[in-house]
Amino acid sequence: MTQRARWLGPVMWWVAAALIVAGCSHSAETSAMLDRADRYVREGKYSDARIAYDSILAADRDNATALEKAGLLHYQLGQLSSAYSRLLTAERLNPKSAPVRLGLGRIALIRGKRDEARQEAATVLQADPQNADALLLFAAAAEDPADVDEAIRRIEKSPADFPKRASSRFVLASLYRRKHDSSSANRIIRDVTGQDTSWLVRTALALLSSAPSSSGVRVSNGKTLSPTGSPADLERLVNLELLMNRRDLAEVALRELASRDSSYMPAWRQLSELTLADTNFTEAAKYLDPLLRHDSTDADTRLLRTMLQRANGNAAGALSESRAVLAAHPWLTPARIELARAWLQQDSLAQAQSQFETVTREAPNYPSAVLELAGSYIRAGNASAAVDILNKLAAVDPNSVATYALLGWAYRANGEPSQASRAFREISRVAPKSAEGPYWIGVGLTAEGRYDDAKAQLEEALKRSPDYAEALAQLAQVDFSQQHPGEAIDRVKKQLQIVPNRWQLWNILGLVSEQAHQDESAREAYLTAIRLDSQVIEPRSHLASLDLRVGHSDEAVNALHDILKVDPKNLPALTLLGSELDRRGVVAGARDAYERILQIDPRRADVANNLAVLLSHTGQDDGRAIQLAELALSIDPKNPHIADTLGWLLCRSTSTDQAKAAPVYVRAASLLAFSASQIPENPVIQFHLGVASQKSGDLEGARRAFGRALKSTADFPEREEAQRALATLK
Repeated sequence: MTQRARWLGPVMWWVAAALIVAGCSHSAETSAMLDRADRYVREGKYSDARIAYDSILAADRDNATALEKAGLLHYQLGQLSSAYSRLLTAERLNPKSAPVRLGLGRIALIRGKRDEARQEAATVLQADPQNADALLLFAAAAEDPADVDEAIRRIEKSPADFPKRASSRFVLASLYRRKHDSSSANRIIRDVTGQDTSWLVRTALALLSSAPSSSGVRVSNGKTLSPTGSPADLERLVNLELLMNRRDLAEVALRELASRDSSYMPAWRQLSELTLADTNFTEAAKYLDPLLRHDSTDADTRLLRTMLQRANGNAAGALSESRAVLAAHPWLTPARIELARAWLQQDSLAQAQSQFETVTREAPNYPSAVLELAGSYIRAGNASAAVDILNKLAAVDPNSVATYALLGWAYRANGEPSQASRAFREISRVAPKSAEGPYWIGVGLTAEGRYDDAKAQLEEALKRSPDYAEALAQLAQVDFSQQHPGEAIDRVKKQLQIVPNRWQLWNILGLVSEQAHQDESAREAYLTAIRLDSQVIEPRSHLASLDLRVGHSDEAVNALHDILKVDPKNLPALTLLGSELDRRGVVAGARDAYERILQIDPRRADVANNLAVLLSHTGQDDGRAIQLAELALSIDPKNPHIADTLGWLLCRSTSTDQAKAAPVYVRAASLLAFSASQIPENPVIQFHLGVASQKSGDLEGARRAFGRALKSTADFPEREEAQRALATLK
């Protein structure tokens, strides 16, 4: 076996085992090709193995064994998108395959989709309750306290020596830490230390303490690990840290792997995947560079670049890249998902739906695709279609909290509140001790108007998980619905006595205080939330909005600038800042904010319109103003304010060529007539219509519009001009 093969072998022993032992009946030729591919895997000739599997699939795209083996090989090489695509098809063909489901689950875990990972692990455990890898994956995917308790119970009661293994003990200790049971966690760690002195154990302990140890680990700045650890040890360490939910420490080990051999692409791939999933886009770009230099044509590398482009607001680049990848690899389902997401980013809902529908036809059990397609159906007002596909997904994989949560929302949007509650109750079946079940049942009962029953469920959710911010917020809203603002505030304050250090709860206190018109209390609550986490954005945004509303505009502008220092592409902050600077007449600042928004999201019709108005008022660039107004109208053609903006800009345009000017004025009058019909009480719009009608030759229409403007009791700057214009027409 080559050195590279030894590096990869220990990543997950079950992967290699599955690659070699999986099988079913095939033709003699196919069997020979599979045997040859398996031999290449054993010899570490991974490129040859991949080509062999692809050759089989070119002739038989539904060969379940080749799909499974190819998918697991892609996973082993860190090519997660290719792996996911192959394994997803293999799962459809052989839904009982544990290696396939565990492969899909581990990819979901790396990409931060813990519900999907837990679902795959739970499905394997239903068929094989003692499956060691499924137990560890289930533990790693545990999110709420009930799931953590269930994972602890399963590991401690598992037979043989599994609970005594170092990996199991570390995962168990991490679960106890998440329960804030340091005593049990430390006891387990002491037991591991006394029983196992391997490099893996010593290094994992040193990383957890983030201090030098006898193992030689130095983790200041996360740079250096002991040189005595082999690449295989480092691969094991990465796997262990991911199972412990220590993604930061997994990155330390991966960086060490990459630093020892910069040509080792699986380490760079996984670093890119982890940082992208964690929205650390600067780091993701840094880790993507070596991959692009190594092979810029690699499908998985190009998809990573597509994801990064989309995350950075470059929807056009993401569209182009995902199309090109699909043209070369039409079987690569995640590429079509990225294409759909790029269309969504451009607000092209129909285009996105078309791509999602193609994905779900090819891979009907692809959770992300079904959930995102259902979400797009709900947005488009087609909730019944969402209900249909979500019920089908739930029938195939009935262990997903996310599926039932969205199904409940779809029923609500479809006007079926009782069905929504039924879907939400399924969450309690999937996770009977979880706080998610009573929370979603409470949401459903709220929609039915059964407020007392809803409060009982939401209170149970908070009892199970005292820091469950969403449940507390929903409870407070129920209190407001029953006209009990004081009870809402008292409820949040009581919960803060139990969990005083969660910024999310202080943020909720700010919101309910604002809703109860207690602005100073709201301000103090937001400031407390910010003190608890100086990097958090949400309470800063709420504080800025509050300050703008109560007239503390200087404080608001400072707060918005602080938000943009942390997150330069924060659209709500840029929008508020642009509007406030525009109101103040700070033209350069407002224009800069609006332009930055449009760079991030070119289809913000409101911002394009505001910038067009700003430019028209200053006379800086009428040509650019008209372009922006045209863009805004193309995005939101029924908006009367945008129609007024464009109509007035066209009306103001001048041309010495009367033949060319005439149709412009006719169009301006048509746009302004629509705007005036929608907002007839606005005297400024009526004045604009009068001017446009006069220029287009419709003098009677001009007289009517000027007359309506002057009948208004509202003051408007153009009143005297309207009077003079009407006088000349009589």
